[in-house]
Amino acid sequence: MIVRSGSARKALCSSRNFSHTIRAPTIREETISSDNQKKSHASSYDLKNRTVYARRNRRILGLVPSRNTYPANDHVICVSYNASVTTVLWLKVAAWFQILPIVWWETARPNRNCGFTAIRAKSKLCAFIFERHGRHARICVKDDGFISDQKSSPLSRKRKVSPPVKEEEKVSQTTSAVITQTPVKRLLTSPRKGKASPKVKEQEEVKETISVTLQTPDKTSLASPRNRKASPQVKEEEVKPMSSVSQSPSKSKGRKRVCAVGPVPEGTVVCDQSSKKWKLVELLWQTELDLTYAVCQANQQAGSNECKYMLRLGAKEGHLFNEQNFHLRAAKPDAVEKWLKLHKLDFLGIPSCVGFGLHEAYRFLVFPSMGQTLQTVMDEGNCTLPEKAVLQLALRLLDALEFIHEKEYAHADIHAGNIYINTDSQTEVFLSGFGHAFRFCPGGKHVEYRQGSRTAHQGNITFISLDSHKGAGPSCRSDLQSLGYCMLYWMTGSLPWSHLSQTSSAIAAEKERYISDIPGLVRCCYKQKKASVALQDYLTNVMSLQYTEKPDYTLLKAGLHESLQKMGGSLKESLNLMHLHREMFGGQWSSSTRLDGKTVLITGANTGIGKETTRDLAKRGARIIMACRDLEKAERAQKEIMEDSGNQNIVIKKLDLSDTKSIREFAELINNEERALHILINNAGIMMCPYSKTADGFEMQFGVNHLGHFLLTFLLIDLLKRSAPSRIINLSSMAHGWGTIALDDINSERNYHSRRAYGQSKLANILFTRSLAKKLKDTGVTAYAVHPGIVRTELKRHMNLGLLIMWKIVRPFTKTSVQGAQTTIYCAVQPELDKESGGYYSNCRPSRCTRAARDDEMAEKLWELSCKMLGIVWD
Repeated sequence: MIVRSGSARKALCSSRNFSHTIRAPTIREETISSDNQKKSHASSYDLKNRTVYARRNRRILGLVPSRNTYPANDHVICVSYNASVTTVLWLKVAAWFQILPIVWWETARPNRNCGFTAIRAKSKLCAFIFERHGRHARICVKDDGFISDQKSSPLSRKRKVSPPVKEEEKVSQTTSAVITQTPVKRLLTSPRKGKASPKVKEQEEVKETISVTLQTPDKTSLASPRNRKASPQVKEEEVKPMSSVSQSPSKSKGRKRVCAVGPVPEGTVVCDQSSKKWKLVELLWQTELDLTYAVCQANQQAGSNECKYMLRLGAKEGHLFNEQNFHLRAAKPDAVEKWLKLHKLDFLGIPSCVGFGLHEAYRFLVFPSMGQTLQTVMDEGNCTLPEKAVLQLALRLLDALEFIHEKEYAHADIHAGNIYINTDSQTEVFLSGFGHAFRFCPGGKHVEYRQGSRTAHQGNITFISLDSHKGAGPSCRSDLQSLGYCMLYWMTGSLPWSHLSQTSSAIAAEKERYISDIPGLVRCCYKQKKASVALQDYLTNVMSLQYTEKPDYTLLKAGLHESLQKMGGSLKESLNLMHLHREMFGGQWSSSTRLDGKTVLITGANTGIGKETTRDLAKRGARIIMACRDLEKAERAQKEIMEDSGNQNIVIKKLDLSDTKSIREFAELINNEERALHILINNAGIMMCPYSKTADGFEMQFGVNHLGHFLLTFLLIDLLKRSAPSRIINLSSMAHGWGTIALDDINSERNYHSRRAYGQSKLANILFTRSLAKKLKDTGVTAYAVHPGIVRTELKRHMNLGLLIMWKIVRPFTKTSVQGAQTTIYCAVQPELDKESGGYYSNCRPSRCTRAARDDEMAEKLWELSCKMLGIVWD
């Protein structure tokens, strides 16, 4: 089970090598010793039925959402992905063959650092054994009718009341935090040691709140900004926002984080300073310090999907106060409009604040709806972004930064969570989150560089500049350097310091180490992959800027724009944000690329991977030619895909790849009827069948998997060239490592082994692709070999008993047909692959094949032999 909600991930706390406990979200109290206070934090998330808590040694470390319904009083064991992959695999096999009295339940991985595998133990003894293991834990899961009631708002339901504090409990020998957990999207922690909270009278009944209480020998206190109206016994002056005990997430990695506000019930009406009333329709997401709601004007009735505005709610004296001042001073709508006309821009990604005000102890800002954050997009796919998309993002952000720098402000906190993408147009990119904005040039005079003049490490510590780490006021170079770190991370998925769990000073030391070694920084992130020249040039320029130096924005944008043009992109083109999610052995990729006006031919399109590929490409608007041997099965698949995709431009043509006569007739028909062919997907194949021969006397697997597609491609190559740019995709397999090309016994007549013969045919597919790429160079036709993965298809029908037993063991780890089709779809539609040809791909990325598959001399010999066997001349 994969949790795709971006807002859910923002509530997650990740930790490596921790055990997990599954528990229902009933209101309970957990006592945490003072020794663990610095690392302990709890959270709950309102889901359909259950919540999974990560927990070890009584320290609540995080949570993972679960949508399965766990039976009451069952013993559920959770194994962390990060604990041991071997353990997870062994447990899955043990559950499958009943080696242990356990039942495999589910898996989930909401982000790259956090994941769990749930196993249900059938006996207390088995659960006890697992509990003794350092990375496992158990707890009885009990039903809770509170969550199952979906009719009313979670905040309007009756909550369980915390028991009154007894007199003797006030005088405790050790300081402890009592955390009352309710199903509300919030991260909680106890107040920092040594800081007292407002006093609360004894036996106070607390309703509809989440309390964090510090018990000391003399006092019991409650910190919640919403208790002003929840309890009449609390004095007005004693109620303060939780921000008084909160820390900025920028302070250091691993420190406790607190949401500064509690969720305000949906339907609440707030009034801004211009007396305009706004109705909170739906909570969209939250960060550590604010909440974001979809809102509409109070006199309008609108659902969350119809809301044209969004409202951010934070502590009254928190970062939203600074952001409000920035918008009032530097980012008024008329100033933005004037800038657009002066610089002849079609768009500037500065959001317009249409309202602001106070509500109880909170401050809020209202903006037109900007779409979703880039962080949400990346979290859903857990992925890197293609270089083309990163260049588009960078150019849009540079326009916005040039504007705010001209207004004498620095953003000081650039990262994906503060970047919004308009989901409707996919071309508009907004820079938001000005909570750390700094006026570096008041009155036209640049502030002097002075370390310690501000709080050090403010902002997202992964991406802030060295100036912010040292407590100096951010300047132009600070923002440009932060953007460079972001670009590098978006392209590669890592930075040299992104894995560090030490203090912020350790991260600052790493940044200082690389600031004068840009080639080393790029090399460290890209590893063995080819680095972006445009990005390296950009980093070199911005890292050499002086503190008070005014950047040459024209020069910076020119280098990025030139690289974008070479890739065939422009700022008017929609962002193509690739989502790549890897789940153990699986992978799934998606993109918004359309294929309207394109013609695609797919062999074996009536079942398995071919069918799912057809379904996906049909949804993209392509004209599909299904080349199938079984017309009856093809018609059923055609009807199903038409109903699912709404695309009626799908035709069926009969093709038998084991008969060269059928192939020639099919190709002649296509050449006569079709004006263009943009994508040829050689998908059909057979696997490990008993020894047999084709109608032309070729060994069946070699004849169908290689020679049939070789001849088909030869007969359609002129049509593909006329339709350039076009693509040829040959389905191979990791099984190419099982065989070798036996030139002297290509039909396996002397010694036939089904597995080795299958490996030979798949090896031939890769060698054919390499030769094809060389011969089609500069023609506009590119070729790719694809390994779809170990997929649950009908190819296993020829397996013997031993292989079938092995298949049953590995089947839980295999891909579905939908997952198996992803790499084929990726090679068919990904724009960046236009410049690549002859590669071998797996899991939606380039992969390394065996040495035999990279033998160009053998590839040439196989080409000549194939032409000779088919009686064709192809130079």
